[in-house]
Amino acid sequence: MLGAGGVSRAVTFALASLRVEKIFLMDKDKVKANSLCRDLSLLNINCVVTKPDQIEKIISSFDGIINCTPVGHYDFPGCPLGNLMPNKKQWIFDVVYTPTKTDFINKAEQVGAKIISGIDLFIFQAIDAFLCFTENKENNHDFTNHIHELRKHYFDKLYI
Repeated sequence: MLGAGGVSRAVTFALASLRVEKIFLMDKDKVKANSLCRDLSLLNINCVVTKPDQIEKIISSFDGIINCTPVGHYDFPGCPLGNLMPNKKQWIFDVVYTPTKTDFINKAEQVGAKIISGIDLFIFQAIDAFLCFTENKENNHDFTNHIHELRKHYFDKLYI
């Protein structure tokens, strides 16, 4: 997990609900990283704060790599992995969705890794928020019938 801000907090707790065995967390802000790790440990979630220089040695052992930093966004160009590369056995998830195809996603495509795009976060977050705020449970089925159409639209129009 790259980043320890708000979206990282949501994603790490979601990963924990999926029974992920161990989360390696890296952030430039050690206070935020330690705080998130401490909160996860209170729920018996195995989290380790990892330094950037340690990542190079252990990156190949990760099942997945998640970018929860702004790096890759139009306003913060670059790749959060720097010169490191994922491998084809890994999956990557980039929460950044503008641009839809970040340097992080490009690296994953180069090696044939599985990709979860920020567009998925964009779409599913919007659907969940709409249902939550409108308490419109009856239309949940209508949304799920159109998810593939929504994803196709955004990938066709935005994913370059």
